[in-house]
Amino acid sequence: MKKNTAEVSLDTLLEDAKRAQSLMESLDLNLIVEHDESEIRQLNQVISELEQIESAQAQPASESPSTPGQSSDTPKQQTPPEDAQPRTMEETDILTVVQNAGFGSRVGRVYFSGLDYPIKPLDYIPHRNGLPNFDVCLAPESAPAEAVQAIFVSERGVFCASITEPVADNSWRIIRSMPYRSNDEMLDLIQRFIDRSASEAL
Repeated sequence: MKKNTAEVSLDTLLEDAKRAQSLMESLDLNLIVEHDESEIRQLNQVISELEQIESAQAQPASESPSTPGQSSDTPKQQTPPEDAQPRTMEETDILTVVQNAGFGSRVGRVYFSGLDYPIKPLDYIPHRNGLPNFDVCLAPESAPAEAVQAIFVSERGVFCASITEPVADNSWRIIRSMPYRSNDEMLDLIQRFIDRSASEAL
């Protein structure tokens, strides 16, 4: 017996819900809070898969690609109101927002402790081991002794990380992180992290 569209759609939603629950149960929240590197990588993978599920659900089930010369009697699904759609930082150029806020001189740079000119390009670090995905890197005002420190911004949060010398033999370690929901919150967190690094240097 052939299922109708509503039944198929309900089955798909149930399968997606089971998959999402399974993904969440695969995470160890305690390790995430402790910034465990492998668990953070697993978290990023889970987030990516959940976004794929969300994206698939947003596609109208009855809509199929159009063929030249062929019309369809099925009306197109109306786009939800703008305020009903989740905001993603993919729609905003994070780098432009950061630069326009006056942080341009810090972008793409890190802070090396113990140097006369401590602000250096991120590329001075030969690897990204221990770092989650990020979009922008900024230099703070200080770093722990015999270490390098930087502030990183991703689509979901701002975090501060450091790596001890010799940097080629060690991995980045996340010191603190905070999520944000808007550009204003993102910029406020960046400034707070910079201010905190300045106070630690005193």
